[in-house]
Amino acid sequence: MEIPKVIGISGPNGSGKDTLGNLLVDKKNYTFVSLSDSLRVELTNQNIPHSRENMRQLGSRWHKAYGPGYLSRLAIDSFYQTDRHVNYSGLAIGSIRRPSEASVIKDRGGAIIWIDAESRLRYGWIQAAKRGRQEDMVDYDGWVREEELERCPQIKGDESQVDLGGVMKIADIRITNNFESRTDFQNHLVRLFNL
Repeated sequence: MEIPKVIGISGPNGSGKDTLGNLLVDKKNYTFVSLSDSLRVELTNQNIPHSRENMRQLGSRWHKAYGPGYLSRLAIDSFYQTDRHVNYSGLAIGSIRRPSEASVIKDRGGAIIWIDAESRLRYGWIQAAKRGRQEDMVDYDGWVREEELERCPQIKGDESQVDLGGVMKIADIRITNNFESRTDFQNHLVRLFNL
């Protein structure tokens, strides 16, 4: 399968989004940015903890202030307004959390890849990875509760809210990551996308 110049990678926490993004960097000379990292930087600047709730609230405020799909527009515009679009083959954008973010990517000729895995597997992978992210430092039940809030918006019709279920519905490609190891998953992605 041929990958477009701009690709959005979405899915719940721990599903393997960064694995695909990093493969695109290593194998296809893409640059990889995470929309969540943009939120973390701003939260750090404001001295606010990086909880999932704080990231959701900040993302919603930005979307209300700057319009739906703001974070995706910012990432794509930054890519094309700098030399990165010359030095890299493409742009992979991780942590797409809102349908409006996905729509911006699709409207610009890109595609959305949805990656998912069973929640117990994902939680175990996150804990084993010891990423050092505050949002990972919760017990399994709390982690699942947070994830349920992200699967569908709490206020219907509010495009600024996280809506992973809505992103999944409009994804161009869906991948299930129930592989025994990260290496097996990487090998699957290499074969699937001819990396």
